[in-house]
Amino acid sequence: MIMLPGFKKHGINQAITRQFTPERIAEIIRKGSVTEKFGRYGKQFRYTLGKNTVVVDISGRIITMFGDSIAGKFAPY
Repeated sequence: MIMLPGFKKHGINQAITRQFTPERIAEIIRKGSVTEKFGRYGKQFRYTLGKNTVVVDISGRIITMFGDSIAGKFAPY
C-alpha cells in the first residue's frame, strides 16, 4: 500500500469531479513517469501514466490532476 501525500483543497475537488480514486492516484504516482516543471506557484512534479497526470508541489501535496478525456476526467489506460 502506498501512502498518498497531502492534498491542497483544489486537488481534492479535482479528484472528486474528475473521478480519480485514491487507488488510481497512487498508481499514477507509483508507476508513472515524472517530470519537473515550474508552475504558477513554483516547482512541481508531474506524474503521468497513460493519458492521466497528477501534479504535486515541492512539499508533496497534490495540486491537481487531469486526464485526456472530456472535462479532464480520468482516462482508462
